[in-house]
Amino acid sequence: MPTPDPSEVVTMLNRLTADLPAAQEQASQVAAQIAEATFEGTAADGRISATVTGLGVVTKVRIGELARRGMDNLTLGEAVTEAVRAGEAVGRKALRDRMAELAIGGRALSEYAPFGRD
Repeated sequence: MPTPDPSEVVTMLNRLTADLPAAQEQASQVAAQIAEATFEGTAADGRISATVTGLGVVTKVRIGELARRGMDNLTLGEAVTEAVRAGEAVGRKALRDRMAELAIGGRALSEYAPFGRD
């Protein structure tokens, strides 16, 4: 691996330093927007839905009549949990996608942070 030119390294570090405050502000704004947003997940072929905030707070659970009548209590509980987790996954994806749009030093923030993980 060739040794990088020191002037290129200094230029890159200066660019990173200059971009960091704006990127921090943008990342904070995105995180706040996602925290206030709601996301929906479903289970049992759409018969159960859960709405959660970006912070994972469950704000609403809808259990359709067919699910109420046709599922035993354990299966119903598992389906509600599945719907909540699906809503949380949608929220995580929204955060990853929005953070990936940000850049520092001309490179996507996703190159520096592990936003691709679930």
